[in-house]
Amino acid sequence: HGSGDLESDAHAAAVHYEQAAVQGHPEAQVQLGSFYASGLGGLPQDHFRAAELFTSAANLGSAAGQCRLGICYETGKGVELDTIEAERLFRASANQNYPAAQCLLGNMYEFGIDPLERDPFEALGLYEGASKSGFKPAREHLTRLRANVAAADTSKSLVLDPIVGSKVEVFGQENPNLNGRRGTVMSFDDVSGQYKIRLLGDYQIITVEPENIKMSPSLWNMNIGK
Repeated sequence: HGSGDLESDAHAAAVHYEQAAVQGHPEAQVQLGSFYASGLGGLPQDHFRAAELFTSAANLGSAAGQCRLGICYETGKGVELDTIEAERLFRASANQNYPAAQCLLGNMYEFGIDPLERDPFEALGLYEGASKSGFKPAREHLTRLRANVAAADTSKSLVLDPIVGSKVEVFGQENPNLNGRRGTVMSFDDVSGQYKIRLLGDYQIITVEPENIKMSPSLWNMNIGK
């Protein structure tokens, strides 16, 4: 396949998904929403249209739709930023054993993202559930959190670097697509002197110098959605 063939295939898929989405098929609505979110298949990138499609699928009980809509609310793309609604949607999807949602809900428990209190053991259970489905990001989170829990004497109050678990914004990166991205600080590497940050909205983990992150209290510390 050349790039032209791939573009043609993506366009044909978009047409197919559009037809099926109109007929109310939630799987097609999720796929079409993903195309709009990324600007694939000759479609314009349109986060608002993507969120509408994910909402339709979520309302039909689609676990994938609930998860993708939850990501929209977690990142504020296509909808107003609302971590409380994100948690509700991730939980609805996780209750259907959808591994990506289990992982994202686990992340909210691990770092105490509103409206949840920080609970590493609840997070471990969710990461374990997603790992059993072969979901690679969950396995990575599980390995890291198990090590943190063991190091913290398996108590409920993990003693970690105070910035770990904080919500930050990234800047000064060589990759311009990373600048302005928001994420959660996962750990500090004593050897490199850098923080590992999980970006909101995907499972990408990046390594950042301390001087290239800034706290975002106005974005994160208010009780969003109430």
